[in-house]
Amino acid sequence: MANTTVSPTTQLFYSYCHKDSFHRVSMETSLALLKEKGHLHQWSDAEILPGRSISSEIREQMDQADIMVFLFSPDFLSSEECMKEWRYAKLLSDNGKNLFRIPIIVRPCAWKDVLQGDDVLALPNDGKPVSQFDDYDVAWQQVYEGIKKVVNTLRMTFRPKEESLEEIDRTEFMSQEHLKLKDLFVFLRLNREDPLTNEKQLRDTTVTRIEELLDNKYVVIHGPEKSGKTALARYVYLSLIEATDPVLLLDPSQGRGRLTEALIRRTYEAQFRGDYSLWIQQSKKTLIVDGLTPESRIPDFLEASKEIFERIILTTSSDIYYAFFRDDARFAEFIPMKIQPLSRVQQEELIRKRLALLQTNTQITDGFVDQVENRVNSVIISDRLLPRFPFYVLSILQTYEAYMPTSLSVTSYGHCYQALIFASLLLSGISETDDDVNACFNFSEQLAFATYQHRNTAQNETFDFSAFVDDYKRRFFIREAIINRLKSRPYGLIDETGNFRTNFMYYYFLGKFLAGNSKLGPPVIEEMCINSHREANYLTLLFAIHHTTDNSIIEDLLLRTMDTLGSISPATLEQDETRRFGEVITQLPEDVLSNKGVRQARIEERHLRDTMEEQRANAQENGEEESPNGDEFLDSPETLNGIYKILKNNKIMGQVLRNRHGNLDKSTIEEIIQTIADSGLRLVNLVLANEQDIARWASYVNQRHNDWDAEKIKEVLRFLSFVWTMVNIEQVVEAFNIPEIREAIESVVNKNATPAYDLIGYFSRLDSATELTNRERDCLESLLKEHDDLFVQRVLSIRTQYYMNTHRSRAPIEQAICSLLDIRYRPRLLPSP
Repeated sequence: MANTTVSPTTQLFYSYCHKDSFHRVSMETSLALLKEKGHLHQWSDAEILPGRSISSEIREQMDQADIMVFLFSPDFLSSEECMKEWRYAKLLSDNGKNLFRIPIIVRPCAWKDVLQGDDVLALPNDGKPVSQFDDYDVAWQQVYEGIKKVVNTLRMTFRPKEESLEEIDRTEFMSQEHLKLKDLFVFLRLNREDPLTNEKQLRDTTVTRIEELLDNKYVVIHGPEKSGKTALARYVYLSLIEATDPVLLLDPSQGRGRLTEALIRRTYEAQFRGDYSLWIQQSKKTLIVDGLTPESRIPDFLEASKEIFERIILTTSSDIYYAFFRDDARFAEFIPMKIQPLSRVQQEELIRKRLALLQTNTQITDGFVDQVENRVNSVIISDRLLPRFPFYVLSILQTYEAYMPTSLSVTSYGHCYQALIFASLLLSGISETDDDVNACFNFSEQLAFATYQHRNTAQNETFDFSAFVDDYKRRFFIREAIINRLKSRPYGLIDETGNFRTNFMYYYFLGKFLAGNSKLGPPVIEEMCINSHREANYLTLLFAIHHTTDNSIIEDLLLRTMDTLGSISPATLEQDETRRFGEVITQLPEDVLSNKGVRQARIEERHLRDTMEEQRANAQENGEEESPNGDEFLDSPETLNGIYKILKNNKIMGQVLRNRHGNLDKSTIEEIIQTIADSGLRLVNLVLANEQDIARWASYVNQRHNDWDAEKIKEVLRFLSFVWTMVNIEQVVEAFNIPEIREAIESVVNKNATPAYDLIGYFSRLDSATELTNRERDCLESLLKEHDDLFVQRVLSIRTQYYMNTHRSRAPIEQAICSLLDIRYRPRLLPSP
């Protein structure tokens, strides 16, 4: 890289009385050599331009100064303004600013009385006044030597600038409060993609710690928009700063997209104090380039940077990486790492960090964390709709902040997504006015519906976005600038071809269009209700429901859910039904209370949920529909579709309960709860519902595998029947695990009064509890006395112990529950500090 002009690295501020201007000019002259070398910039009020505020200019320069010299004299000590500057400098120093305050004694005065216990060294040597030197040049030479030592020290002191650190430590997600990145950051999951030498395959390994990332010499990190690339780059930068390792965080946009040595120098001078020419000579330097673009001067820059920096970390979007850099030979030495959504363990860690910053006096219990996490999960239904990236998790937690323009009303569920969309519009440059925002929303709604029509009618044809825009302009007024803003990276809603940047935006606007269009909406919604088991229909219906105050869609789904598999009675789980579980129940352990720490148990539980979610995602990517356990025992495709429809409808109605319970009457809420529970209990009785079913299917399997033992087959089928039962009960509970409707759930449970409903009611009580209390203990005791069926008692016991394994509660309550369950109480290990 070519050499460039050295810019001064040390700022010197003069504080003096104007009667001593002669001495100030003499001192400036004595320091001219330092200025000529580019090591020092001197500033005094003589540089203030006419018309500028004197006091604000002086305060600004004092804040930026590395060295402040005070020309002490009788006139200085008697000047109120001069002494004010001295006191302000001392305040800056006391507050942690790395500042050299140097008294320059120009005339005899009581300067030692001013310093008192302030232990700073004065110049000239021994504090001899300049005016008492026979030769003034000798005095100013001593001042020069002293200042030079300070300048050289500062040149070798590579300190980050406070204002730069403060800016880099800011979080980038939308929030009305200032939150620090280091307080919130959870290290992302990075999939390291290692090309194998002799095979055209990739071996993926997951990087989850900063140490693993820094073990690599050259890395390019890529991911979708808002996946956390910038936050990760900043976190690595701040961590290296904390470790006092030389590092630079470079933003290519500051150099108009082009990476040059001049940009590196400017970046250093913006982020650090100290001499760049000395800093660049250090070893083990790291360069972090955040937001690599195709316009960057990659060929020259990368090769030259490798000569200067021992470690280089690049970040870019996945679209740019795959299109421009993946097959570029210049990136051959760079290990590619793709950002993955947070695991549930990481999500919980992030939520706990955010809750801890609220500074409330309320104890953050495991149950309370679960409730918050459930609300997040109710929005992040799957990574296919809204990725589980930190930006979205944190933004969901901030959805009650004032982001909405006045004319856009929306329910709580839609509010969350609308908050994300509205924040994206503002960040992409859309004016915060109702006219501009409404124009964006109308355009996006029309585009979503046009996209839906194209997907349902076109045969492998590409959507013609230009034709859509032309047609839209014939029907509506919209400025070209708004369309361009909608396409702007990285926060615009759509790309150049008219595709929505995230799936949730498409479903959000499609649902909004259908809910608000009285002509086109109803027939499409009706078809979606009939085929609600299809993923796209299910997601669209979710948004359509929450964009309308009309309950007709809810009523339609309720009726269709009641009619689905309507010939099958809901399971009651009375003893005549639970006999089919046979020895499965007796083989279940009575005591499953763990002696592990609650934290470890929660980690294991979340790892299991992640694994199951990944398996479902892989099945969907491979074209396989989500299939419930036991599908091999179903009689027809219609029955299978009925199962899917119940599962999807229950999820939709669960979302309705979670997000609209505030504007639904109690009778409607109870009807929804009853429908969800009854349909889930019909699924329980759908397969292997009794001993006759088990015997019939055992015979069927034995005919095809006559070497298999018939009784062993029955044991396996009984176990599958038990698992199928518990899975469906848990899915029912998950659908309305909402503390606010606790009263309605208890009302429905009491009206039905079956063991199945009692289990649903108790499981729901556990899952909505912040911790175990006497209320849970009394409810458990009542149920154990009421039901003498071993199945009910054992399931109640295991479910309670599972809760205790994953939630901290007060020891006396846990001891009382263990006594009730007749198991040994074991205190849970505390997490390591």
